[in-house]
Amino acid sequence: MPIPYTKKVNLTRNQGVWHGKQVAKNFKTTMKQKLQSKRSTKQQGILGEQLVAAKLELSGFTILAQNYTKQYGEIDIIAQKDERVLFVEVKTRHNPLFDMAELIPRSKQKKMIAVAKEYIARHNIVDVVCQFDVALVTLRAGKNATVTYIPNAFTEDM
Repeated sequence: MPIPYTKKVNLTRNQGVWHGKQVAKNFKTTMKQKLQSKRSTKQQGILGEQLVAAKLELSGFTILAQNYTKQYGEIDIIAQKDERVLFVEVKTRHNPLFDMAELIPRSKQKKMIAVAKEYIARHNIVDVVCQFDVALVTLRAGKNATVTYIPNAFTEDM
């Protein structure tokens, strides 16, 4: 049952008591901040993927797909050059407080491998070398983005 705005609520913050209107206002502010944070995180991810795709194109790769999604997983970038097909996971952060290379757990790797197999079968790709890479993008205000590219970051055998 929702709390009426006129009823006093027994919630404390910094030794003060909030009333129903204050609770509702604070909740709206918090939700707005979370939505803005998610939006900026999504925008960061898109920017990181665009940077990595451009880097691959400059290296002579053709981008076959971006954000290729199946119900059991997603691959950020699929690229090809000659007989090599790359399946790339892109991780973008502002100021990473930990090693970004640890952001691809084994469960995510398995999902990427399953999606890659589906992509290869669906597009009738044969006689190619498949490679799972990870691109770590760090965005810092007022500075250039840093892209750390890890080729062959994992394999199906791991």
